[in-house]
Amino acid sequence: MLAVSIAYILAFFLTHYLFYPLQLKIIPEFDSLANLLYLPHGVRVLAAWLLGWRSVVAIAAGAFVSQNLLFEQPIWDFNFFGVFFIGIVVAPLAFSLLKFAKFDASAREENPPCWQCVMVVGIFASLLNALLANLVLGTLTIDFLGYLVGDVSGLFFLVLILMLVFRQMRAWGY
Repeated sequence: MLAVSIAYILAFFLTHYLFYPLQLKIIPEFDSLANLLYLPHGVRVLAAWLLGWRSVVAIAAGAFVSQNLLFEQPIWDFNFFGVFFIGIVVAPLAFSLLKFAKFDASAREENPPCWQCVMVVGIFASLLNALLANLVLGTLTIDFLGYLVGDVSGLFFLVLILMLVFRQMRAWGY
């Protein structure tokens, strides 16, 4: 669980201090706080895929540290807590809702990873996240679209990296 929190913190800081400044330089007219490559969503979805609802505990510490350092707001601030809570529960909630709808993409030993299934759940989780975060923050449609694009692109980027790493590991005989 410590590894998940560390991965979340690293993804958050890469996103905020590397990708977001690049986004501002490349697309200065995009007037939103949304990151168009939001790696933490990928960590959330992959953690929920592997850990299920236990990912909430694994993500919580990393999400709290990341948001607290960046926004410097107390946990009892409604917007801070709302976005924090949504962020840590949205991925396992998406897996659970889709499993209830007979689309089970959970990681199981007997099945090989289905990256396309993880992407489908991640897109659904992103829709939930963008909708709920916009409701809590009262932001505009552009923010909704920005959250959606950022979450999906962040998940896609991490899944692509993992696929390449696993492929290379197989080539090396691991």
